[in-house]
Amino acid sequence: MKNFTLLIAILTMFAWQGNSQVLNQAAAWPNATWTLAGTYNAAALLNDPTTSTNFSYDDDAAGSGSVSDVLQAESPVIDLTAAAGAGETWLTVDYAYDYYSGTSFNLEWYDADALSWVVWDVIAENSFTTTNWCASAVATTSSTLDIAALTATQLSGFQYRFNYDASSTWGWGMCVSSPTIASAAPPACLDATALTATAITSSSADLGWTDNAGAGLFNVEYDVAGFTLGTGTQILGTTNNPESITGLNAATAYEFYVQVDCGGGNLSAWVGPFSFSTTFNAPTGVTCGAGFATMIFSDDMEANNGWTGNIGTAAGTWDFATTAPGGNSTGTGPSGPASGTTYTEYEASGSSALASMVSPMIDLSSGSTQAELSFFMHAFGTEIGTLNVGVGTSPAGPFTTEFSWTGSVQTAATDPWSNIGVDLTAYLGQQIYIEFAYAATGPGFSGDLAIDLVQVETCVTCPAPTNFNLLASDLTSGDFDWTENGTALAWLLEYDAPG
Repeated sequence: MKNFTLLIAILTMFAWQGNSQVLNQAAAWPNATWTLAGTYNAAALLNDPTTSTNFSYDDDAAGSGSVSDVLQAESPVIDLTAAAGAGETWLTVDYAYDYYSGTSFNLEWYDADALSWVVWDVIAENSFTTTNWCASAVATTSSTLDIAALTATQLSGFQYRFNYDASSTWGWGMCVSSPTIASAAPPACLDATALTATAITSSSADLGWTDNAGAGLFNVEYDVAGFTLGTGTQILGTTNNPESITGLNAATAYEFYVQVDCGGGNLSAWVGPFSFSTTFNAPTGVTCGAGFATMIFSDDMEANNGWTGNIGTAAGTWDFATTAPGGNSTGTGPSGPASGTTYTEYEASGSSALASMVSPMIDLSSGSTQAELSFFMHAFGTEIGTLNVGVGTSPAGPFTTEFSWTGSVQTAATDPWSNIGVDLTAYLGQQIYIEFAYAATGPGFSGDLAIDLVQVETCVTCPAPTNFNLLASDLTSGDFDWTENGTALAWLLEYDAPG
């Protein structure tokens, strides 16, 4: 009985060893087997990993005249031969860091064949911390380094390092905590990568990805941004890549996930979410079964012609009209109007106050069949907030939101304006007011949103004439003409002395 118990213990021990991870090596800073290299200001070195639990440098303390601030924390040689032989060909590094401003900051590995360092990850800035970076370090995991194709020399001579370079800038600094490098076997079904959304319209998009497993069979799930995986619209067992989806709502943010099906029950992880937004509904114009399509309201926003609300030149108001070019802060707003010579614009200038701009009364009481609002919008800046366009029957509201958008659309001041159409057919037979309500996110100056050429079109049976002109006159008579927008053959003309 004792011999049987011993046998079980031995078998258990070897079973555990057979399933153990080949490489799971903590740097265990401070560690004298690591090397601190480079050219730097010794007084600005806050933590040396050979003698400290962190690797940290204060480039600000090094001063603007210190132009050789390049330093590396290099691991000793780590022989990966056993890990590769066991099929554990994926490497990752776990560490925590805080980094603000430098020329570059990289995680790198040593190619023992080429005798050179190769960038593994570009470490991104993750804070605006200007001192004591180690106190606010955030945990992260590197991307996966696939060592399956490395040569024997590259495997046996492997090293990795953190390379901080502030040689061409006067930066702030960084801190890295003691890392851990580990190996793992690739999954049986590789995850998809490089998710994309292309051919985006107001109601459709093509969703694509890279099939790293070569399986050709996928599961896709999508819905409005923020949805919980498992509750969205699913497309199971598709062979399409890209996958075209339709029936989306205009001007709406969506997300999607994708899973690779390698067959035999082998599924990759769900990858995502990837975010994209559908485009705006452009104006389509009205189709009149009876009557004539007529612009019953049109304002080029050259001057304030009856608009009310939070209008002025102070921060947090609609600046009406805005001088173009140069009527907005740097890094936000359009470079010029969509129509005419100017436009109206929310002036952020450090404010995030909600500003309302309400149109004059727009008379749809004699409109029929269809009605449509159209306007141009320019939303460029890092602090663009939410615009709500509402319709009410009083200038004081309440207003029913018929269009809403949050965030930037344009990526430069010179980008074209967005021409947006909104269906107002539900308001036929009413006298309405249109409100543009907007607030920047703040707290800076990059939230200027602009509006231009606001128009309302509907069908009317007897449209008013336009383009009224005086052709000629003398002391006792005058000749006039105008444009007839319908089929009228007779008109009423009223005149008198001014006033």
